[in-house]
Amino acid sequence: MVSCLLQSCSANPLSSHDESVQILKALWEKTQLKGTHSFETAMIQAINYKKDLDRLQMHLEDVRFFDLFGYSEKAGVWQCFMCNNPEKATVVNQDGQPLIEGKLKEKQVRWKFIKRWKTRYFTLAGNQLLFCKGKSKDDPDDCPIELSKVQSVKVITKKRRDRSLPRAFEIFTDNKTYVFKARDEKNAEEWLQCINVAVAQAKQRESREATTYL
Repeated sequence: MVSCLLQSCSANPLSSHDESVQILKALWEKTQLKGTHSFETAMIQAINYKKDLDRLQMHLEDVRFFDLFGYSEKAGVWQCFMCNNPEKATVVNQDGQPLIEGKLKEKQVRWKFIKRWKTRYFTLAGNQLLFCKGKSKDDPDDCPIELSKVQSVKVITKKRRDRSLPRAFEIFTDNKTYVFKARDEKNAEEWLQCINVAVAQAKQRESREATTYL
């Protein structure tokens, strides 16, 4: 309790070398019997760090924090996806240049109880998510997804006991919901990161253009 009080009065994290901690340690050693646990053990044993960390990690996974941020070993800090992948920033800013492309499975619903997955070729470039009628990129569809119209991108989560990144995700627009599935978890993460970045860029560009015309 005393250590919590000391921490609440300090603007920075407490260190074992801090004067207030050293004073508390001296008092502890004077009042404790020989053979009892150390001062350091007494300070941390009442705090279940692992439980708190597990709870924090579960929350960050639920809100898809790791889709947009990652730890940079080089910089030694947490950074956004674009900061960790600067080569992607140049591509995003060049209209028409693919940010990511490849095959995804799209869920198609013919009737209420009949659903199937169809493999199609997708290209994320500029302000659009382009997709082809089939598996080849040489047969483009006439109705791309306008990224500025995307309201949200949501992962279809698996059961809570399975914490691995799901392969399926949804894209919500003004009037339609698209459901896609990548070939594996790593590919799904790449698509999610790129789509979120491209959507943010498209909305920013649209907002800037609207301001210009005012």
